[in-house]
Amino acid sequence: MKNTLFLVLPVFLVMQFSCKKKKNEETQDNLIVITDTTHGFVEYILIEIEGIKNVQGKIRLGLYDNETALHAGDVNNAITSSTIEVSNTNVQIKLDSITPGTYAVNLFHDENDNSELDKNGIGIPKEGFGFSNNALGTFGPPSFDEAKFTLPENGYVEMQIALKFY
Repeated sequence: MKNTLFLVLPVFLVMQFSCKKKKNEETQDNLIVITDTTHGFVEYILIEIEGIKNVQGKIRLGLYDNETALHAGDVNNAITSSTIEVSNTNVQIKLDSITPGTYAVNLFHDENDNSELDKNGIGIPKEGFGFSNNALGTFGPPSFDEAKFTLPENGYVEMQIALKFY
């Protein structure tokens, strides 16, 4: 009986370790990219929004795959979009079943729930906004290259976006 236990235990341990998911993790600035080598994985993007000042209105987010769509900021041109009711100052948005590729995120806190980023007379945003990589442009939105990230096949991306206010 003891000999059988010594033979079975090593086999069991080898099976346990070989069946675990294998993950590779990369970190760049505020972006964590996880690659999972198991089969049947559904790619997704998890976004944590920081700097929400109040619980009024909604967070409106768009995921874009090119510069023109990103700069337009119109969710009708987005690969996918999400609108979340702000119920506390810690908000996470998960975008499920996203095709692997290169993307950028544009979001804003629509405090008055009018479905647009309010701006003053010279075009400066009056509501909090943000882009992936916490990218900021000079006198306008950042370029797609500054805000882009890659969602790998069999992986997911986690990021934090801090709202910017002027």
